[in-house]
Amino acid sequence: MSAATGVLTSKPEPLARVKTRAGVPVDKSSPYSYTNRGGTIHIPFDEAVEIARRFCAAEPAVILASSEATEQEWAREAALPGEKHMVSLLNEFRASWALLRQWAGPSPTTM
Repeated sequence: MSAATGVLTSKPEPLARVKTRAGVPVDKSSPYSYTNRGGTIHIPFDEAVEIARRFCAAEPAVILASSEATEQEWAREAALPGEKHMVSLLNEFRASWALLRQWAGPSPTTM
């Protein structure tokens, strides 16, 4: 799956698996989504965000483990000599990771 210019694109099988795990009916889609001649599905931004939110809520452990591991790894790399470019990358992605944590719900350590 990939996202570009506000549209999520995917082949049907991976999208169906993600929708199933997120609890979104596989046959439910926006009237603005379509499948091109190559078999790639194009989903508008609002539907993609809804799938992402529901996936985070359905499988918070997957989301939290992955995003926190990446954030910690990049923070370690940013502290190394010659890796200052990682600081801007960290700053760019921190808002995304915070949003994922919010969608995944409170972590067990903060309850």
